[in-house]
Amino acid sequence: MKDIGNIFKEKREEIGVKLEETASDLDITVAQLENLEDGNINAFKDIFFLKELIKKYATYLNVDGEKMIEEFKMKKTGYIEIMRSELINLII
Repeated sequence: MKDIGNIFKEKREEIGVKLEETASDLDITVAQLENLEDGNINAFKDIFFLKELIKKYATYLNVDGEKMIEEFKMKKTGYIEIMRSELINLII
């Protein structure tokens, strides 16, 4: 998730838009935007909200939203597999 956040942050800074302005334009809090750019997936309780935010932010920055969602799905799946593996190791 951090990779996606870095792409967003770099693009936002490249076009010269401040964090506060972006958060206002996206109708989210600055904290939510910071968490997204920092790759802090655990800060979002609703995975559907997070996916919609990724799409919305990608559109805002003129970045390929579908590519970002696919990247997110791959990262999320990898994280789940790691956790599942660790859980199985604890049980065994």
